[in-house]
Amino acid sequence: MASDTPARILFRTWSSESAGVNSRQGCLSGDQDRRDVGVDEMISTFNNHRNLDNRSPTFFISTTDDPIRALSIAVTKGFHGEENVQIAIIRSDNYMLGEEFGLAFGFKSCLFKTEFLFLWEIKATEIMHVVSLNALISRGLFKIFPVLDPECWPDVEQALPSLEGLRQQIHENNENAYKPIHS
Repeated sequence: MASDTPARILFRTWSSESAGVNSRQGCLSGDQDRRDVGVDEMISTFNNHRNLDNRSPTFFISTTDDPIRALSIAVTKGFHGEENVQIAIIRSDNYMLGEEFGLAFGFKSCLFKTEFLFLWEIKATEIMHVVSLNALISRGLFKIFPVLDPECWPDVEQALPSLEGLRQQIHENNENAYKPIHS
């Protein structure tokens, strides 16, 4: 976590099934054995962390600078029955760039382009706001962004389409919103 990283607005999405401790008072990774980490352990842990099916705790905490990705993760978690889905808005310069990290270990950069990793902790002072998925839905999330509503997609078993598909649909909805209505 280089000191020359700029402060960014980042998003952390979690549920009651997420690893570690996540709350308005900060986020702690699942692995809290703070220690000096060598390259081999860093590679091994990163491989476990990037595996979405992995349930073994790691010392990484994932965030993104992409609000559509954060919302997509939240809606998908909710769709799959996970409870207490939350999104934290974070302002910090205490992160590692996932893209650079992935490249250093030989992974495709596009996989981690919007990934920002924290080691062991996101401090309470870095969390600006936390909002639940339920609150967003009750305040009209699916009316504002109907593309995020799993009911709008033909393959509801999978929940939402890819981020690219979501962005394309949001773009098309925005374009259509500004077309003149002909009588």
